[in-house]
This record gives sequence, C-alpha cells and structure tokens, in this order.
Amino acid sequence: MPRNISTLESNPNLDVLRSFAVISVCIAHGARSAGLESGTASIGLLGVLIFFVHTSLVLMASMERLELSGFRLVFSFYLRRIFRIYPLSIICVLALVALRMPPQNWDGATFITPSPVELISNLALVQNLTASRDLLLPMWSLPYEIQMYIMLPFVFILLKRAPGLLTVSLLWLSSALIAYVLPASAAADFMGYAPCFLSGAIAFVIFKQRQTVGGLPAWSWPVTIGGFFIAFLVLNNVGASYVSANSRKWLVCLPLGLLLAHFQPVRAGWLRSASHFVAKYSYGIYLGHMFALHLAFRTLTPLPLGAKVGVFLVSTAGLAVFLYHAVESPMIGVGKRVAGSLVPTYGQVHGSAARI
Repeated sequence: MPRNISTLESNPNLDVLRSFAVISVCIAHGARSAGLESGTASIGLLGVLIFFVHTSLVLMASMERLELSGFRLVFSFYLRRIFRIYPLSIICVLALVALRMPPQNWDGATFITPSPVELISNLALVQNLTASRDLLLPMWSLPYEIQMYIMLPFVFILLKRAPGLLTVSLLWLSSALIAYVLPASAAADFMGYAPCFLSGAIAFVIFKQRQTVGGLPAWSWPVTIGGFFIAFLVLNNVGASYVSANSRKWLVCLPLGLLLAHFQPVRAGWLRSASHFVAKYSYGIYLGHMFALHLAFRTLTPLPLGAKVGVFLVSTAGLAVFLYHAVESPMIGVGKRVAGSLVPTYGQVHGSAARI
C-alpha cells in the first residue's frame, strides 16, 4: 500500500480541513442566531461541501486499508457506516422532538410537531427523497452523505480495476453532465452534489500516485483553505448571476480535490492539536451545536451577547465530547465488531488492525 494512503488517516492537513469545515458551519449558524445574516449561508454551505470532499477521500482510503473486494467490501462498508452515522442522528432527532425545539434559532422559528412521515424520514435520513422538512437544520446534508455511501464502494471497486486519474476524471465529468441534463427531481438534487463527493475520489487517486508527501509549504495549507472561502463567497455573491448554483459548488470542490495531496503536513503544534480535537468531535459538533445555540440564544435570552457566545462555545464542546464517548465511539466499536464477525478483513485474518 502506498505510504501516502497508509498514513492518510494521521495526516494533520485533513484534521485542519475538517476543522475549518465544522467551524464554518458553527460560525454561520451562530451569526444567524445573533442576528448577523450577511454572507453566513455561503460560509455554512462551503463547510458542508468541504465535508463531502474530505469524507470521500478518507473513506476511499479506509476501504483501501480493509483489503476486501466485491460483495464483502460493500457489505462491510455499509455496516460500518450505518453504525457510525445513524445512532447519533437518531438520538438528536428524538431529543429535538422531546425538547420541542425548532430546527433553527432565527427567523421566528417555532417547534411544529412532525408528522409521521417527517419523523420517519428524519430518522431514516431520507428527507430529500420524501420532500420532508429537516427537523434539525444541519441534518439536510446527511441524506446526501448516506446516498453517497451507497455509491462510493462501487467507485472504489471501479478504480481498483481501472486505476488512474483518467478514470476518476471521467466519472466526475459524467456526474456533472448528468446533473446538468436531469430535470428537477430528488435524483437531480443528489447528482448536483455527486461531483463534490467525486472530488474527494480525485484527491484519493492523486495521493496514491504521489511518491512523496506534499510539496507546497505547510504554512500555505491554511492560507489556501481561507482562499477557498473567499472564492466561494465571491462566487455566491458577485458571480451568482453568471454561474449556476451547481457550478459554484463544483468550482470550489474540484480544485480542492486536485490540490489536497500537494501540501506538506502542517507543523505548528498548537494547530495540529486544536484541529485534531475539533476533527475528532466534529460529528457531535455538527449536530450538537444547534442545541447549544438554542440554550445560549433562546433559553438564556437575557444574557449579554458575549456571555451567550461563551455559553455556546462551552456547551458545544462539552456536548460534542459527551456524545462522542457516550454514543459515537461505542457504536463505531459495535459496527467494527459486527462487520468484522460477518466479514473478516485481511488484517483480522493475518493479525493486524484494519480501520474504517
């Protein structure tokens, strides 16, 4: 296995990227809760798009480490992702309903008792297929992730049989063309994000092909990510009249996928530690920060703005850490054990650990 892939999970640049993504979503929603709306939607959307690129790359590398193929790979991958994603999302949906909390904390939102279809759709993460409202605002992206998980093992298998940048580039172009010609529908909606996911697959192929790690100086990686945010803000505002919504997403995700493998790992100890912490607890931060916003900006309304921000930050971090150790980590372990017992990996058979 190429060194770049075998060490990808510990690459601090990916922690920095994931941290930027989740922090941007929190900033966008926090600013809206505080009444500052200008440009915040674009910041949050770009954070989600970065998640899509990052997740595809990391999961492709994880499948490489499993050293499985065919049905065994697909079945093991699906099992592990189900235990990774669904337990926490289900708990958050049920908690939201029990607390009678609105999906967001602005625009005069109030709690509306979900219909059976809405509740089931949110629990199953198929809101986009049933045209149901998202009971918790950040959950809009999870159905697209789940649907991406369905196709990703087949992309991986294809790239094993026909490796190379040409294959994945043709996949990217095909998905963009399909998204362009499809009439408005749930399928067209998903295909609009498919090139974003496949940008992560492009990064995976480039990581595999490179003989050495990085090339561009480490300090330029955070600067480059910041540049993507500026570019996306410009595209979404100045360029909105000239560039379609899908094209604006692709014009950011594709360059990100092409560039990811070309940076030396960040060296600053504080940045590595902070980004690793945020990346580790990012899923809990992503879903849990809305509960923290509700506490800070709805429940504790009389507090001054600075105090509200402090409550938001502390409660978001505390809730994310709690959810990770109480729900995420145990369920990840269960998923690994169940998948490992039904479909032993090469590493299990030969006495080494395979992680996903």
